[in-house]
Amino acid sequence: MTTDEIQDSKLAVYAQSGFPGVLGFVDGTHVRICGPRKEVQHLYLNRKGYYSLNVMIFSDYKQNIGFVDARYTGSNHDSHIWNVSTLKQHLDQNLPTNTWILGDTGYPLGRIIMTSFRNTVDG
Repeated sequence: MTTDEIQDSKLAVYAQSGFPGVLGFVDGTHVRICGPRKEVQHLYLNRKGYYSLNVMIFSDYKQNIGFVDARYTGSNHDSHIWNVSTLKQHLDQNLPTNTWILGDTGYPLGRIIMTSFRNTVDG
């Protein structure tokens, strides 16, 4: 994204949500696949109980998809896929200060990614 596109995204998200500095959004989705070979089935079995690929997708405020990583089996957690992704590497090196992407609690809180608050208090 150009500097102007980054600024446009940040302003659009702020105008819509009141959340400043947001470039876009990241999430993982499980894409169901046919049962793999028996010797590797455990790698593809996700926490929901079916065989899948865990696909990470990044989109901007217009819901334009800017990045897809479909290399990982269903047993991989979103945080692992994020931590080894070329997207994270690229954003770490190129994202301006005070600019973030938003992810759910499956992602680790970090310098360039904000996640929702996890309530760990019973009640």
